[in-house]
Amino acid sequence: MPMLEALTIQGFYQNQEERNVLAFLDTHFNHLFHISIQQSRSISDGNEQHDAQSLTFDFKREADQGIALVIADSEDAITFPKNYDEKASFLLSLARELTLFYHKQIAHLDYYPFQVKSYSPSGDLVYDNYGFDGSFFSFHTDKDQKLEPWIQEQLKAASNHRLTMSVPAASFDQILMQDYQGLYAKDGTFHGVLSQIVDLKPLLETYLKESGQALVGWSDTTSGASISNGDFDDF
Repeated sequence: MPMLEALTIQGFYQNQEERNVLAFLDTHFNHLFHISIQQSRSISDGNEQHDAQSLTFDFKREADQGIALVIADSEDAITFPKNYDEKASFLLSLARELTLFYHKQIAHLDYYPFQVKSYSPSGDLVYDNYGFDGSFFSFHTDKDQKLEPWIQEQLKAASNHRLTMSVPAASFDQILMQDYQGLYAKDGTFHGVLSQIVDLKPLLETYLKESGQALVGWSDTTSGASISNGDFDDF
C-alpha cells in the first residue's frame, strides 16, 4: 500500500512552552505532518492573519487557558496538561484527533455518500464520515466503540487481509456491501482497518455491459455466463 505523505503545517509559537509542543508534534507525528515552526509575528494578542491556503497549528492565548493548541480553523482547542508526554490517555486522545484531522485533509471523505470508517491498530474508531450505512434509520457509531475483535482476527488471518459482507439495503436500486480492509505497510506492520459501504450495482452494471455478459440464475451457474441481451434493466 502507498506510504502516508506528510502534510506541511505552519506552526506558530510565542513562548518556549508553545515551541516545545510544536517540536513534540513534529517529532512524534512526523508520519502525518512536517511542521514549519516559526515565531508568531503578533506578540500582542496572537491573533495574526495566516495564509488562507496554508494549514496551521496555533494556540489560544487567554488567561488561565494553559497550552491550548488550535488546529487549522477549528473552534475547539486541544489543551495540553502538564507532563503531557507521560500521560498515556492524553496521548491516545491526541493521536486520535490528529489522525482524524490528517484524513480530513487528504481526502474529502466527509462528502462521500456512503459510510467510511477508519480504525487504529487497537481497534479504536479514529474517523467516521457519518455517511449512509444502508439502514432505514441513520446510525452513527459511538466514538468510543471499538471494531469487533472477530473482524480484526479474520482480516489478519486472510491472505488478502479483506472481509466483505452483504448489507440489507433500504432500496432495491442498490446492492450494498460492507468492505473491511486491513492496512499494512510494506514491512508487514499492521496500521489499522478501513471500513466502507460500497454500492455494487453500478459497478456490476458497468462490468456486464462492457463484457457483454449477464447474470444467470443459480440453477444455471454451471453453464457459465450467458450473453447479455443489452437490457440490464431486467436485472
